[in-house]
Order: sequence, then C-alpha cells, then structure tokens
Amino acid sequence: MLREEQLEQLLIHETAATDGGLTKPYLSSVPDVYVAERLVFDWLEFLVLNGGYKRTMDALRYYHTVEWLTEEVEAELQDYLVGFSGEVSSTREYDVDDHHLSLVYIARLASMT
Repeated sequence: MLREEQLEQLLIHETAATDGGLTKPYLSSVPDVYVAERLVFDWLEFLVLNGGYKRTMDALRYYHTVEWLTEEVEAELQDYLVGFSGEVSSTREYDVDDHHLSLVYIARLASMT
C-alpha cells in the first residue's frame, strides 16, 4: 500500500512537468485526449463498483472540497458518471486506500494537462 507521503511525492513528480510547481487544486481540467478519457472511465468504474453511484458522487464532492480538483472538473466527472448509474449489487464505504488510489488517478490526469 502506498503511504500518504509517497502519494504526495507521486503527485509532485507527475505534475512537475506541467507547470513547474504543485498547487491546489491538483486537477483543474480533464485533458482532452483519449487516454485521459479512458483513465476517467477506469477511475469512475472503480469508484462505482466499490461504493455505488451515490458514494461516488459524494467522493467527487469531497475531492473538490479538499481541493484535489476544481468545481468544473467535479461537474465534468459527474457528467461522465451518468453512464454508471445502474445498480451495483454489493457496495461498501470507501476506505483510506480507495481515496489514495483516487489521488493517484488525479495525479495521472494532472500530468496529462
């Protein structure tokens, strides 16, 4: 499992090439490339399959609150989420590792902008 310090270092490394520094929010736009769209779908699928639709919406709101992403990115991700609105048979609360994995997805997306 990745520790929080390792995640922060990953985020710094992933975003260093984009603007020379790390500032919040980490993800200010979803890159307009196919690989980013695929990554968004993988991330949202992970969240929905584990926590369900409502928890995913709550998680995206939380990521905006802690400034991992902007309000615009949250809205765009919620638009993508419409395709995942089907029922999931068994869900659970997200744990710290799930949120850390989300930060990895955010870092990867931020590195593409």
